[in-house]
Amino acid sequence: MTTDTPIDTFSPEFTATLDQAKIARIKAAIIAEMRRLKTGVTFIELQRAVGEEGSGKCAICAGSNPNIVFWMGMSPEFTEAHNQLHREGFFETHQTQVLVYMVDGQVPDMPLATSNYKYKEPHWLPVTHSLARRPA
Repeated sequence: MTTDTPIDTFSPEFTATLDQAKIARIKAAIIAEMRRLKTGVTFIELQRAVGEEGSGKCAICAGSNPNIVFWMGMSPEFTEAHNQLHREGFFETHQTQVLVYMVDGQVPDMPLATSNYKYKEPHWLPVTHSLARRPA
C-alpha cells in the first residue's frame, strides 16, 4: 500500500529562506542512497546518508492527517529535499512493520498509527521508500 502524500508545511516564502545549496546536497545524498538500496529504505537510512545536515526539529506527516507522523527529527532542508523528490516522483513510500525500524536502531516514542483514523494526538506510521518504477 502506498501511503498518503507527505504534507508540505513550508510556504513558498519560508522555502525561499532555506539554504538552497544545502537542499541540493541533501537531495544528492538521498538520490545516491536510494539508487544504492533501491527498496525498503527507512528514514533512518536516509538521514544517515545525509549526515548532520539532515538533523533538526521538523517532521513529515500525512497530508490528509497531520497527526499521522512518518518521521521526525529532520532539518527543514532535509524535509524540503525529501518532499521535492517525492513530488517529482523519484520514490514512493510504503507502510512497513515496526521491526524494520527496530533493526535500524530507532523507534519513535509515540503510539503506532494502525489506520487512517483522525487521531487527536500524533501517532507514528512506519514507512519505507522505494525507487519509483520510472525514477525522475
